[in-house]
Amino acid sequence: MNWGLILWTLLLLGPLLWLVQRVHQELQALFFLLTNHRAVAVYLFQILLLPGVILHELSHFLAASLLGVRVRHFSLRPEIQGEKIQMGAVVIDKPDFMRGLLIGLAPLILGSVAVVLIGQQVFDVGAVIEAARVNGSQGIRQAVQAAFRVNDAWIWLYLIFAISNAMLPSQSDRESLGPVATFIAAVVATLALAGLGPKLMAALTEPMEQALSLLLMAFGITLFVDVVFVAIILALRGLVSLLTGRRLERIA
Repeated sequence: MNWGLILWTLLLLGPLLWLVQRVHQELQALFFLLTNHRAVAVYLFQILLLPGVILHELSHFLAASLLGVRVRHFSLRPEIQGEKIQMGAVVIDKPDFMRGLLIGLAPLILGSVAVVLIGQQVFDVGAVIEAARVNGSQGIRQAVQAAFRVNDAWIWLYLIFAISNAMLPSQSDRESLGPVATFIAAVVATLALAGLGPKLMAALTEPMEQALSLLLMAFGITLFVDVVFVAIILALRGLVSLLTGRRLERIA
């Protein structure tokens, strides 16, 4: 097992979760400053992230359908629930916890695949990684500058931004994580006590490393794109505050 992959994935997860939350907060603040109306701000927020919202909810729908779980309702309409915003919904019959986990994680899986495909096919992220390995920061700078010269670069960056900021599991998506983690830990412990631990690790090493490599690249691309867009959003928020004279401390 490549423990470096596990370490880097875990190290990037915390900053990624914080940055995605910051993106959501700053976008809502910007649209509220522009409109001075929370419902309108929420709809603008939904429209901006619509490609990601569609992929998120469609992932739930497809996963449930493929796993034989009945879908009762599909919606892309945002709903305000206190201080939280639900950007869409797929209502399904109650699944067992394993199928519930797969359905809940479907947006993260498909979203990561989409982000990595765009990163590799459009921006040649592999070249950026290689440039960093060979030439350090100078190589990274040159490779990133070349990436921004790609045709329609900002459209592709926007798609990465919209998809990556809607792909993380919501609170309801994470409901099965605890029971499944407990179940998997119990199975692994049982197999280890039975002397099958090395065989199990040998069988799982390759698929786990492939999955972690996908997540690691998706997380890295997301962090880079989000940093760019957060800077733009903060600049726009400051400009709107300056022009309107409105300040916002907290969205109510």
